Amino acid sequence: MTRIALKINCAKFFRDVRNVGLHKEEKKDMPRKSRFLVCPWDRKLTVCWAEVSGKEARDGLEHHNPYNREMSESRSQNFAKKMAERKWLLTGEPLIKDKKGNYVDGQNRLRGVDISGVPLRTLVVTGVDQQVFHVVGGGNPKRTADDRLYCKGYRFGRRGSGMLTVAYSGLSLHRYGHEDEAQKLFEIASQLEEGMKFVNRHFPRKKHLAAAEIRSVFVRAYHSRPQTDRRKLRRACELLLEDNPTPRTAAEVTVCTLRKWILKNRGAEGIRSSVGARETYSRVERMLYGYLEDQELTSCIRTQQELFPLPHEMEAEKEVKKLEQQKGQRHWLVPLEIGAKSLKSLGVDIKKLGRVLLPKDRLMPKFRTGDKICLYANKKGVVADAKVRTFRSGAMACEVRLQDHKLYDDKPVAVTPELCRKLDAFRSGVCDQSAPSILVRSARPVSPHDFAVLVGNSKKGG
Repeated sequence: MTRIALKINCAKFFRDVRNVGLHKEEKKDMPRKSRFLVCPWDRKLTVCWAEVSGKEARDGLEHHNPYNREMSESRSQNFAKKMAERKWLLTGEPLIKDKKGNYVDGQNRLRGVDISGVPLRTLVVTGVDQQVFHVVGGGNPKRTADDRLYCKGYRFGRRGSGMLTVAYSGLSLHRYGHEDEAQKLFEIASQLEEGMKFVNRHFPRKKHLAAAEIRSVFVRAYHSRPQTDRRKLRRACELLLEDNPTPRTAAEVTVCTLRKWILKNRGAEGIRSSVGARETYSRVERMLYGYLEDQELTSCIRTQQELFPLPHEMEAEKEVKKLEQQKGQRHWLVPLEIGAKSLKSLGVDIKKLGRVLLPKDRLMPKFRTGDKICLYANKKGVVADAKVRTFRSGAMACEVRLQDHKLYDDKPVAVTPELCRKLDAFRSGVCDQSAPSILVRSARPVSPHDFAVLVGNSKKGG
């Protein structure tokens, strides 16, 4: 029955195509709009051929384009040039509208019509859900993290999402750009919005100084240091951006030393950088910290720990230190930023070697013998739990030897809002139920009840 309906609709579709004269344009001019083709699977979704004039395009951009991404003027000018030269081809790519008639895709084509004044003959799809904005374009990365932030009202500029997420994650340099992490991206943006605006205003993107791991350090410093240091932060930005900076004080020599190191190792004179992002971040952070502490440093050194903790990290650190002083057995939830391949190697380490390696972090607690930990894999869920046998902290990583370990990576427990309602951390108001990801941002203590909920569900198969 579906096939018959589809054949009938397809027949109507191609009849409309012939009627508007696409195959033989010499027969007659295209009408303003052809008959609608209704989707057999969703009656609210319609498709039709239409001719969009310059006035209609201008009206659509002004009144029916409220939440689209930032428009590309260069792309619009290119489209307008092709339209004016009659070189625009009918590819079948439609203009897409949502259920309210607002444009989801096609704003640059409409802008091209407005500039050129040449009507656009195109397919128009109407009735899609607004949420499809994030996935329009298929495999082509049309909807980037920058686009999603722009549509939410955050004007962080080109590649601002990279700087935002690096500023939030610190030395781990984790980036939240996947569409599944959009909500977490918005949470981070609301926390660091003031610092992002400060850096974009006083430290704009400049060749060799535009990397996220350089500018993001200033975002963290803005939120970590007292307000009295912001004048010094502005001065540091000026010294980095000047072509021939002249230090006024001994501390400003530190910033000039940092600038020389960046230009030498991060691609000066067109040479490709050979220095990693984490090393760059650690050196920028250490040198900026030295400048704010009035230290004169003539060589660019690096740091092994986060020197500009964000407010939520300071609170978590206090909580960790408070719990470290408690006696008896403690329970921990430890997040791991790992992919599918790393998850397999984690299973090998736990099963065969009886250990797990954790990244060096200022918020990583000092586990004691007998503590219980459950491991949360990024985008997966809780995949293992064990009892700590020994704990050793190294320069770059912490080694935790385990006993009585259980691995269930084939059936992980996702930290969902439904599961969070069972946890004491949410009942007591420690965490917000609307943002369960706060539980897995850093290693944190959990109550025995919460530990039993996470691990107990895992043992039952999740």
